Amino acid sequence: MSRRSTFEVDTYVRAKRIDLKRAVRIEAKTLGTRIEYHMAMANFSRSGLYMTSVRPQHIPYQINTLIELTVDPAGEVLEHPVRCLGKVVRAPQGEGPQFGVQLIMMESRDEAEWAKAIVALERAQSQDPEFLISAA
Repeated sequence: MSRRSTFEVDTYVRAKRIDLKRAVRIEAKTLGTRIEYHMAMANFSRSGLYMTSVRPQHIPYQINTLIELTVDPAGEVLEHPVRCLGKVVRAPQGEGPQFGVQLIMMESRDEAEWAKAIVALERAQSQDPEFLISAA
């Protein structure tokens, strides 16, 4: 006789989103292609990011599109560019090219840089007087 778990499978806990005061560039392309789109990261979390197009253009990403990302390719914000594989999970219609991306694969060096950026931004936000006033 087997035992079955009583945990709810459909429960989803959303990771804390970090809004950015400065735009962070992203180079994105569909997995296996050469056509690159220049995007900007609006916010991010440990598990994903939300990106928008830096100029009005058609970007052919749909839900479940696998994309290769290079976050901060010039190293303007992060110590090293972060390269990863993501999957489009949100593609709002009518708001211009905007996409929610779940990060699904990252090399360990990139994962360490991503985690370091999250910790630094969380600390910076908690020390911001405006953040402290709104939290009170």
